[in-house]
Amino acid sequence: MTCPRFTSSRGRDVIPEELLHRRDEWEWLCTHFESDKYKRRSVANSSNRGKKELEHHSGRKPIIYRVAELRDKGASLPVVDVYPVTYDINQPKAAEHYVSINI
Repeated sequence: MTCPRFTSSRGRDVIPEELLHRRDEWEWLCTHFESDKYKRRSVANSSNRGKKELEHHSGRKPIIYRVAELRDKGASLPVVDVYPVTYDINQPKAAEHYVSINI
């Protein structure tokens, strides 16, 4: 296995420009990505992503921040109101979990 993103099949001998003056960090990264622990976790995470039924599209902003924004805008139920903002309610599974509440 090679160090991701920076190398192809060349392995740890080709140091990316960003890390030329930090060889120790490059070595640590390579060792980390070559470890059995990382490989097991990577396989498990890939498998788990494949099992997801609901795909959120809220980006990098945490959902709790979106809830706070809705609350600040006067939403009476911001936790409920954030659902259609963060999940595509046109997806069958998302629609099953979403209940529109009008007060």
